[in-house]
Amino acid sequence: MRLDAASDGEISLDASDLTGLHPLFASRLSLWLNRQNNGGVQVVIKEPHDEATRRLFRAFRLGEAIGGVGDALAVGDPEVIIRPTRLVELTEVDLLADTLVQPLVDHFDDAAVVRDAVLMAISELCQNAVEHGTSPAGCVVAASRGEADGISKIMLGIGDLGIGIPNDIRQAHPELVLDEHAIGRALEEGVSGTQRSDRGYGFSWVLKETLSSAATSAEMLIRSGEGTFRREIVDARIKDHGWRTPDAGGSWIACDWATVGKLPTDG
Repeated sequence: MRLDAASDGEISLDASDLTGLHPLFASRLSLWLNRQNNGGVQVVIKEPHDEATRRLFRAFRLGEAIGGVGDALAVGDPEVIIRPTRLVELTEVDLLADTLVQPLVDHFDDAAVVRDAVLMAISELCQNAVEHGTSPAGCVVAASRGEADGISKIMLGIGDLGIGIPNDIRQAHPELVLDEHAIGRALEEGVSGTQRSDRGYGFSWVLKETLSSAATSAEMLIRSGEGTFRREIVDARIKDHGWRTPDAGGSWIACDWATVGKLPTDG
């Protein structure tokens, strides 16, 4: 993908070589496009050549204004569950979770029950982003599903442009100098930047719900500040790894759950 300045007040975004489209990428791109438009810059988009990626590109409505909860669910596309959706109030997080219950029931059969883990992730991680992101942009969430070689997968992307997880955690734990270490600590139960005993359980609740689900494997990738942290779960075994990366601005979380068995078709 390439950016070019076409003319004054206009940018050309060439996504023609893009293949594959994770919801986290869709969330980041939609928020970037929204910021450009708000700044008076028109973005001319060259859509992906790859047919499947182009269809997802359009199903996510990339290039259009970020929608609200009322327009979150994709209708008529079997792979997109949530279009990029802006959440700025905790009531909107609850409403989105409530709205998703039936579609997730419809999307997964009894052999692939990860819907509770997905709902927990949306409830807890979006709530964290809205509460701690401290950005007028709120948080943006998107989700999709797919199937390949007998493996069903659901993918979730959440992003915000707030102070970032490391800076939030360092309010209570200033000793965590490296951003990847701060993110890793944020995943521990009861660890919060608020110094309140009733906070810091969101990530651990998502982990517990995932471990109790029918997911054969799962992954959470978090990028914030100058750190990236990956948590992998395969057959109930947890593997963590953190490393330093260029500043991402805000916090970006990708969650993937995989199960054996086909997804039921819509209709």
